[in-house]
Amino acid sequence: MRKKIKMPVPKIINEVLEKDCHHFGITKEKLCNEVILKMGYKPLIKYHKMMTFEEKVDLQFNLQVETQKYYKDIWKENNATSDAELVRTILSTYINLSPFLREKIIMDTKLRFILELLREKHIVKIEVDGKIIEAELMEILRCSETNYLKVIHSQGEEYLSKLEIIRK
Repeated sequence: MRKKIKMPVPKIINEVLEKDCHHFGITKEKLCNEVILKMGYKPLIKYHKMMTFEEKVDLQFNLQVETQKYYKDIWKENNATSDAELVRTILSTYINLSPFLREKIIMDTKLRFILELLREKHIVKIEVDGKIIEAELMEILRCSETNYLKVIHSQGEEYLSKLEIIRK
């Protein structure tokens, strides 16, 4: 049975999670599980303790099977006293990172694949606005307007999270 996580969190945590969900095209449950898995073993800061002025909203999601396998160990590793405290600490650390660093954490596999394609300098087939085009990937840059990552290619540019490689 999947473990349910439900707790009040500072509203800013929920807002950043929703923004990232929209940008990455994933559900909040998927994002929360990814953040727990990928940040649970990293040094964490209890930023949520500094957000006492912030309105609280309920956050609720289920731990996925993959996350549950590691959750107890993450709990022990962080000397957690409760699920709510652990998850708030992980999420508040995550949301205080710049968007491109959050994207690097969540889109790690895709980013490594695209970096490999950049080194190989192959022409690849990508999907852009519902059309399949051939393009050479040129570089990955942080967008100065949004702070998310963009992939520059010979036909234009796309956000990393929106870029679909059809064939290399």
